[in-house]
Amino acid sequence: MSGEDIKNEITLTATQLGEAARRGLIEPAQCDALVQFAVEPVPIAEPLALETTDSEEPFRLVGGGNDVFVALGILLLMAGVWPAISSWMPDLVTSCAVMAVFLWGLAEIVTRQRRMKLSSLVIAIAFTTAVITGLVSWIATNVDFIEAQNPLQALDLRDQIRGVALMGIGATAFAALAWFARFRVPIMTAVLVVTALAFVATGIANGVVDGILSWRTPVANEADAVALGKSLLWVPLVMGLVVFAIGVFLDLKDRHRDTLLSDCAFWMHVISAPLIVHPLFVLATGTMPFFANIMPVESSGGDTSATITLLILVAVFFYTALAIDRRSLLVPALGYFATVGVVSLVQATASTTGVPTFAVVLALVGILVITFGAGWQKIRAATIATTLPKAILNRLPPIGTKVA
Repeated sequence: MSGEDIKNEITLTATQLGEAARRGLIEPAQCDALVQFAVEPVPIAEPLALETTDSEEPFRLVGGGNDVFVALGILLLMAGVWPAISSWMPDLVTSCAVMAVFLWGLAEIVTRQRRMKLSSLVIAIAFTTAVITGLVSWIATNVDFIEAQNPLQALDLRDQIRGVALMGIGATAFAALAWFARFRVPIMTAVLVVTALAFVATGIANGVVDGILSWRTPVANEADAVALGKSLLWVPLVMGLVVFAIGVFLDLKDRHRDTLLSDCAFWMHVISAPLIVHPLFVLATGTMPFFANIMPVESSGGDTSATITLLILVAVFFYTALAIDRRSLLVPALGYFATVGVVSLVQATASTTGVPTFAVVLALVGILVITFGAGWQKIRAATIATTLPKAILNRLPPIGTKVA
């Protein structure tokens, strides 16, 4: 055996590290940290992405083929355990509580020790579902709502409804916080953000109802209802911008996408995108605020202004996604524009060519997805690197870093 081989096989015991600290070779704090590091299970580290224009990141929600295999096994396991628990337990609340405990124990192995990403995501979603289902069942069983004979009488129940809603939101938030504190699963930050938004929305809804009942907010006809709906669109828009800002803040703290902050930022962008897209589209193009009619309305000049505004919105979303290096921001936006907005752009083409509208829409969105997917980093280099100041570029994810 060569001297190099001997060096490669050298190991140090805790006693030797302690002696090294006593001699001043290392700091005592470093000694304690190394001993703790030696006894803890260490997950396989992901290689850092090289900052080249051809660098791409593996899908961050999946840890590998074995992770997918284990996730499938977990789904089968839950499909078998849940009916068994339901048959043994006297009611749904108890069944959900037992299932949540079971999932916590499963996460101690799969998440805490093995750090399997997809499997941990599946367990976290199942745990959240069990908690919410149990809460809804408990509320339905134990909270005695007064039977309302008409909508106006139902409005009198708003204090009771608000109290129950806040109780359920708080319990869900507590469960998500406990899970995240223990297992560090990023999707639980999304649950926490959603509960925070629900808490704010509950307070705003109560204020709106009070305004309607006191006649401060008139809803005497359809026009009043539409006006109220459009004014309320500022609520999800502001919420979405706040969540988006949180995601950007986390991204700036982890430019190379190597830590938990980046994974949490991914979910912030997934939540913020739909909250921003619809209000902006409605407020900018003058559409109806409700999903019954969300095509651009015709003004005296036709649909030209709405079409131009829609194109600008699409361009802004693509540019923003390129700047912060987040494809996840485009997924809800593309889905929305494909099913709602882009239809207005291709309606004329379909009517003149005879091609079905949905076919034109799907083809257009498909071209965009393929183009940006295949050349994402090159497009970033051609647009972001040439249009933003260097001071800003130095704070954004480098060209060629990991993407999501």
